Amino acid sequence: MPDTVQDCKAWTEDTPEHALIVSNIIGLLHERLKGRPCKPFGSGLGITADGKVVHPDVAVLCPPVQCDSRRPEAVRNPRVVFEVRSPATEAYDWSEKFALYRQCEGFLEYVQLSSDRVRGETYSRNANDTLAVRFLGPDDTVRLMSIDCDIPLSAFYEGMEMLVK
Repeated sequence: MPDTVQDCKAWTEDTPEHALIVSNIIGLLHERLKGRPCKPFGSGLGITADGKVVHPDVAVLCPPVQCDSRRPEAVRNPRVVFEVRSPATEAYDWSEKFALYRQCEGFLEYVQLSSDRVRGETYSRNANDTLAVRFLGPDDTVRLMSIDCDIPLSAFYEGMEMLVK
């Protein structure tokens, strides 16, 4: 968690790379889930468990959506959560947020994507409540079994070449 005003400022600022990847995630999921009951939501949607609310970069919700009566901006049952790692948030995304997501009813898959190279991991909840991890490289496909959706990892990074530093 941030300790100073400067930390808070860094915490909330996305890099262009981060913003592009998040935009691509939402667009790709929207296209692939069109006409189906599950839908992607951006970071304005809160996820709640154990009295806390966090905001993933992208969450996929499937009916029935369970809203929190005490926190109207938050839901309790994301199916899939995406986080795009950045130096400012990586430790928090991996530890506290991931632990909270695992407490949510209906949570089945977690995808972490790097913001500086075509790399990621997927974590899938098994029937015995353990997590299976899959490490992904440029030629791999993100397989989201819980929503029957496969997306080439490289598709999330489309347009990165325009952000030459």
